[in-house]
Amino acid sequence: MPFSFVNLARRDHTAQITFIAVPETPAHESDCAVELGEIAETIINDHSIFVVTLLIDRATNFSSVEHAEKVPAEIEDILDRGHLHSMAEQIVVIDRPVIGGFTGALDGHICEMALACDIRIMSHDASFSLSAIHQGLIPDNGGTQRLPRLVGKGKALELILTGRSMSADEAFSTGLVHSVVDANDVAKILASLSSTVARQAPLSLRYAKEAVISGLDRPLEQALQLEADLYFLLHTTEDRTTGITSFLAKKDKAFTGQ
Repeated sequence: MPFSFVNLARRDHTAQITFIAVPETPAHESDCAVELGEIAETIINDHSIFVVTLLIDRATNFSSVEHAEKVPAEIEDILDRGHLHSMAEQIVVIDRPVIGGFTGALDGHICEMALACDIRIMSHDASFSLSAIHQGLIPDNGGTQRLPRLVGKGKALELILTGRSMSADEAFSTGLVHSVVDANDVAKILASLSSTVARQAPLSLRYAKEAVISGLDRPLEQALQLEADLYFLLHTTEDRTTGITSFLAKKDKAFTGQ
């Protein structure tokens, strides 16, 4: 079915999520989250998808849904809906690697959604901010939790407490962004990186993501046990056999996810 905010396309083993409109009100954000949730469910149930890309390119094919709500209506909407529909959480539930590409200014829930990606690429002219403090609020949808895990407590507090904008170059220096490129190259770099990732064994990709993300929330001893369990589990897969035989035969690998 057609969506108002995002498009889903498939290419080889990659699911490509592209934003076509920016959600500018709480109601729009909730509607966008519903669309993302449907897409996430589709991806999770499709084992032919090995990697996911998410592109927000404000320079091309990007429009704004017309503002319909006034401020009081937005407040009422927040109270009615709460945080049942979070765009960031729809990205987090995807069990495949998610690579995000971004141009322009990222703020609020768009920024929080970027934090939910596993790898982030930004254009030189892009910026990053969590400015909720200016409205008498705090970042939500993981903003206060994922940012310090990525850049450290001190830098996260400085950005959240001032609400200032951080350039792409500064984001790169903190480790928040993994690559900064020209705006015209974001989609190309995103496609190239996802193609590299998609050539790997899909179960290995999923287990590697699980080991890193789940391990961060566990004591080191438990995290190491999780890593070992997943490592040995992969030895029982057909893809592990494919990897060995392809290496010995010096042939290209053809992983199936089995």
